[in-house]
Amino acid sequence: MTEAFCVRCRKVREMKKEQRVMLSNGKKAKKGFCEECGTKMYRIVKGDDSFLSFLLSAVGLEEMMWKKEHHDED
Repeated sequence: MTEAFCVRCRKVREMKKEQRVMLSNGKKAKKGFCEECGTKMYRIVKGDDSFLSFLLSAVGLEEMMWKKEHHDED
């Protein structure tokens, strides 16, 4: 489990029901709830842009973009 700061308890607590999310500014984070009081918690996690590449490849956009870029070179 991940630890994060709970603003209600004002202590670092374990997070339950963790989910990996992407924030509106493009950063990766873990979202969950404080195991003591149930307050929603977030913790920004380190990472490179490979998560964005993963999302693009999951929907096939990365391959389509690559084909378009390399088709124009011919």
